[in-house]
Amino acid sequence: MKSTLGYVNERIKLLTEQVLCNKSIEAIQKMLFKSFTFPYHIFPQIAGSKAFRGQTCSNLPYNSISRISYNPTPSKVIGRANLINESIFYASTSLDTSAIESCQDGIRSGIKEFFVTVGEWDIQRNLQIDIMCHSKHALSTATDLPIAAKSIDPMMRKGRTEDQYLALLAKSEFFSDQFAKSIINCPKDYAYSAIYASQIIDPKKNICDGIMYPSVAYKLKGFNIVYYKDLIDMKTIKFNCAHLVRLKFNDPDVYPEFEIQKKSSGIQNDLIIW
Repeated sequence: MKSTLGYVNERIKLLTEQVLCNKSIEAIQKMLFKSFTFPYHIFPQIAGSKAFRGQTCSNLPYNSISRISYNPTPSKVIGRANLINESIFYASTSLDTSAIESCQDGIRSGIKEFFVTVGEWDIQRNLQIDIMCHSKHALSTATDLPIAAKSIDPMMRKGRTEDQYLALLAKSEFFSDQFAKSIINCPKDYAYSAIYASQIIDPKKNICDGIMYPSVAYKLKGFNIVYYKDLIDMKTIKFNCAHLVRLKFNDPDVYPEFEIQKKSSGIQNDLIIW
């Protein structure tokens, strides 16, 4: 009889061998759902924490909260943590990570200097966040991921045989690798992480409020968090202020020149006052 770990490893091998660009989202979903249940590891995000979201702009900042918040009319393609037509709130845990994240499309086009309007939101109550901390590649970078992985380990082992624990770890590594994936040939290469996120942060399932994962744009050293948008609408995540930031990437592999040029002075309904 095949062990649980043996079965999981077989499914992971099958999944990683797929050329996702050639498949429909429905086919990918069916294959993933057939493979195994989705693991999740919950950490608290404490009230008073901050979330940052950046949008590139001209040298003049945006002056409305809605313009720099989540996209209410998402495009017809999938992202790292959203399926087609899913509207979610992408954010980062620091101002510089969010600004760097927002510049990535421009960098690929050869642009080196950017102005970014970065919104700063305050977390009003404790949130439950699923952390993707088992990618071996991401664990090799200088972040707090190893601390998170180590603290989760006893919980992962509790009540499980060694085989069951290793199978859970293998699944966690697989999905963490999907959130840390850097080689993207087409939007469907995000399918595994997008399907995972769509299931795990579905508010109807009440599993968690968001997912934290390393920032690929920031060389896996910063962190992004994706939240379901109702937290913004209900002001559980509440807008506080905005910053106009200038970045210059002299080398895309090196931390850019970074300058905060201006901070907003107030808000009035949807208007950001500079």
